[in-house]
Amino acid sequence: MRHYDEETERRETEMINLKASLEKLVEDHIELKQTYEARKAEMEDWLIYKKLKQEKEDFQALQVWAATKIQAWWRGVMFRKKLGPYSKKKKGKDMNKGKKGKKK
Repeated sequence: MRHYDEETERRETEMINLKASLEKLVEDHIELKQTYEARKAEMEDWLIYKKLKQEKEDFQALQVWAATKIQAWWRGVMFRKKLGPYSKKKKGKDMNKGKKGKKK
């Protein structure tokens, strides 16, 4: 009988310890679940930010490419039509200006 009482008491102690361990594990699980949800929200925000940043960089790269094409086209037009900095300088006028004042 004494052996039975000791065994019962030992089992009850084990059950109390297991219940305490279970409660602690449940609390840890709830805490981890909350942490996971918070991190999940942060990651979603980060992915949205990263996607928007990539789209912005792609758009800027497209703008630079388009501007380069337009500038190259405009320089080609200016060169073919000999306008702006690509026009021929008239040498005759510059030479005559210096000689007109020195007539004797």
